[in-house]
Amino acid sequence: PASGYTFSNWSGSLTGSINPKTITMNGNKSVTAVFTANTAPPPPSSTTYSISGSLGTTGATVSISGGGSCSVSSSNYTCVNVPKGVAVTITPSKSGGAFTPTSRPYNLSISSTLTQITSLNFIFAVNTAPPITPTLTVSSPSINSNWTSSNGPVIQWSSANIPSSNTITVELLTPSGGSVPGFSSFTTANDGSESSRLTNSSVASGSYYFRLKTTVNGLVIYGGSGVFQFMGATQPPTTPTPTITVTAPGANYVWTKANSHPVNWTSTNIPATNNIKIELFYPNNIQVPSNLFNNYITANDGNRDVTLLSVLPVGAYYFRLSTTVNDQIVYGGSSVFRVD
Repeated sequence: PASGYTFSNWSGSLTGSINPKTITMNGNKSVTAVFTANTAPPPPSSTTYSISGSLGTTGATVSISGGGSCSVSSSNYTCVNVPKGVAVTITPSKSGGAFTPTSRPYNLSISSTLTQITSLNFIFAVNTAPPITPTLTVSSPSINSNWTSSNGPVIQWSSANIPSSNTITVELLTPSGGSVPGFSSFTTANDGSESSRLTNSSVASGSYYFRLKTTVNGLVIYGGSGVFQFMGATQPPTTPTPTITVTAPGANYVWTKANSHPVNWTSTNIPATNNIKIELFYPNNIQVPSNLFNNYITANDGNRDVTLLSVLPVGAYYFRLSTTVNDQIVYGGSSVFRVD
C-alpha cells in the first residue's frame, strides 16, 4: 500500500482480514481491498512541568519535565529542543524560542559570556493539537447495486478532518483499477453529494466503482465506492469467434506418398486476405520435422493440394491448419489418416 496506509480487510466476494487469501474462480467475482490510514501518535498531553538544577552558576544543567514551548526573558539566551541526555550549549542569542516536544524530560546545558545566570524565566504551554486522520467514506453507490444510463447513481460520501474548502476529484474505474472509456474524471466541492454523470453517458455496460480523492497536508486521501453494475445505452460489441474446420482428409483416409492429395477446409470470421499455414503432426501432437515434411503457406481459399515426401515413414498423421486474427492464433485440425 501507499505510505501511511495499512491493509484492513477484503470486501465483495472475499471477506475477512487474512492476507493473502485464496478465492475460487467459479464465476464472476468482485474483490475490493480496503486500506486505512495510519493514525499519527498523539502529542504529549501532560500538563505538569518542573524545573530542577542550579540557575545561579554558569554552565548549569536544567532538567525540564513535561513539554510545550519555552521562552527566555533575557536577550542573551534562547531555548533549544534536544533529546533526553544530550547536552546543548546556549550562546547569547535573541530573546525567545520554541520547540515541539517529542520526548520527556529535556536536558538543557546553558552557558553564557556572563559570570552568572541571574534572570531566566521558563514559560511552558502544552501542545494540545489532536492527531489528524483525514478520511473519505463513500456510501453510494453501494456494492452490487444496479444502475442504467437513464438512471445513473448519485455519489454520496462523508469526510473527516478534510477542510470544507477542499475539492474532491471523482474517477470511474474498473474493478482492477483501469480507466473507463467514455468517462472523464471531474472535481467537485466537498459537500457530500454529486451526480455521477453516468446518466445519458457513452460508458458501456460493465462493473465499475468510483474513487474519490483529495489532498491534505501533501497526503493524497482516497475513498472508494462499492463495485456496482452499470447497463449502458449501448451494449459492448461482441467479438465473433474465428474458426477453421478441416474437412479433408477425413478419418481413415489412406494417403499414397509422392502423390498429390487435397487438403480442404472452411473458415468463419477469418479475413479472406489471411494466409493459412499447413503443418503435419503425429497423433501424439508432436510435429513432423522439416526434413520429412515441408510446411505450406497458402491462401484462405479452402483448398490446397499437398504432396507428402517419399521419405515420410508409413504411419498415422494429421494436418494442423492455423492463422492469426487480432493477435490470436486460430487452429483447425484434420482427422487422423494413414500414409502408405
